Amino acid sequence: MSRRKDEITRRQVMGVGLVSGTAIAAGAGLTSGCVDSRSHTFTLNLDDKLLSVDDIRAEAIGNTLVGTLYDGERYELYLRPDGTAFLRIEGGRFETGSWELFDDGQITSKWPTIAQGKLLAHRYYRTGPGAYTNLETSSMRWSNFTIEPGDSRGLQT
Repeated sequence: MSRRKDEITRRQVMGVGLVSGTAIAAGAGLTSGCVDSRSHTFTLNLDDKLLSVDDIRAEAIGNTLVGTLYDGERYELYLRPDGTAFLRIEGGRFETGSWELFDDGQITSKWPTIAQGKLLAHRYYRTGPGAYTNLETSSMRWSNFTIEPGDSRGLQT
């Protein structure tokens, strides 16, 4: 199906929002500095920092991300340095998957059942002291998280 020149795609809206620091409509909301739960929008501010490959290696790899998904579910994610990932989502759901980090700072993950095994592409942002946001770029889903040292939640055992 062809698209008219004046039609705007979700990807174009997301790109404009990420560049300008404006609100991006997406999914259910959370209450935090980056999300307005009343309008279900996600906002990146101009002072939020896209993490580089070096930032991600130093801060996230080998550590546990503890946060809240866009729909309000809590999660814990341990990114083992060998490319294995361990995820526990609120309610006892647990899955072992894989991750890969690219030179441009994009990190991909793949899970056997989550997202039907599709490859997910993520961008990580520092949104404040000790505060981070993960934006899954194809679906516009996000999470807010903090980072704890090592496998702080015992996910790989």
